[in-house]
Amino acid sequence: MNRKILLGSIACVAVFLAACSCTCRDDNVTNAEAGTAADFNANVQDKIYFNFDKSDLSADAKKIAEIQAEWFKKHSGIAIVIEGHADARGTEDYNKALGLRRANAVKDALVGFGVAADRITVVSYGKERLASPGTTEKDHALNRRAVTVVAGGADQPGEGGRTCSCDHSCQCK
Repeated sequence: MNRKILLGSIACVAVFLAACSCTCRDDNVTNAEAGTAADFNANVQDKIYFNFDKSDLSADAKKIAEIQAEWFKKHSGIAIVIEGHADARGTEDYNKALGLRRANAVKDALVGFGVAADRITVVSYGKERLASPGTTEKDHALNRRAVTVVAGGADQPGEGGRTCSCDHSCQCK
């Protein structure tokens, strides 16, 4: 009888663990399921940076947008949000408008590379969500960005609140 309980317990644990996929956040390891937010974050650069008071894409930024577009074309059921950001200098209204221009510049690039425009929503946070709160030029440069976010149709990383054996977040289906 004890042996049956033990075997039954082992089988239940095995089934439970098989339903989970580890979304390791270590830069060198990823087991993210293809087409998920974790997959995008692990394999595609999500940030595009801008020069001071500019919203046009540099050559490097266009390459990043092209890589993002290729990923989104492979995963056509996913909604996209592009967040526009600015550094802490300037008025709130000016920075909101600048953030919106930056988000729209990335949207236009993604559409130009073949992503359907109706999948993309843009939002501007201006200087509300600083990536780096300092006041050095390096801090300002880190804040002048657009962030591409997997918004829907894909699992979000770390949901489920469990811990895998590798001590990283685990997603349970």
